[in-house]
Amino acid sequence: MGTILALDHGLKRVGLAISDPGRSIASPLGRLERPGGEAGFTTEIQTLKRLVREHGVDRLVMGLPVHTSGRDSPQARAARQWGDRVAKELGLTIIYVDERYSTKHADELMREAGLSAAKRKRRVDSLAAVVILRDYLDAGCPDHAQVAPPIPLDDPLNDSSPTPADSNPENSPTAHASSPRIP
Repeated sequence: MGTILALDHGLKRVGLAISDPGRSIASPLGRLERPGGEAGFTTEIQTLKRLVREHGVDRLVMGLPVHTSGRDSPQARAARQWGDRVAKELGLTIIYVDERYSTKHADELMREAGLSAAKRKRRVDSLAAVVILRDYLDAGCPDHAQVAPPIPLDDPLNDSSPTPADSNPENSPTAHASSPRIP
């Protein structure tokens, strides 16, 4: 059994985290800068191939920023497209998981640890990947996606605009963390 490489996709950076061979611990692995363009993608793949070799990776896990309704956001579609290309180039299986609030959760963990804004900014991508990977490991490393497959763009159900549930603060996982809800 190999390790698992987690990816927190972003337009400018990709946060990276790696599991141990026993698949019980998630550790930060840094971040991958995304220079853009086809030449930039080639550079990203070279870096990821090196990490796959060095760490004995046999599976990728990538978070998708879906709406709270569960539908793909435009960012989720872009992440899925990039992830599919990466998996093909690396010859690995990629599992997509729901990453709603992973970056926010990572930032909250760093605030609680007393990290300065500058340190949080440098580490948030990698720690978000750790959150994604930890959740996947805690779920028992399923061999299937933990988010719904994308709805085709021409499907009338594919309304990628946010729903009221997507913008409702009551749906936030931290909405009730600091104080009880008062009716």
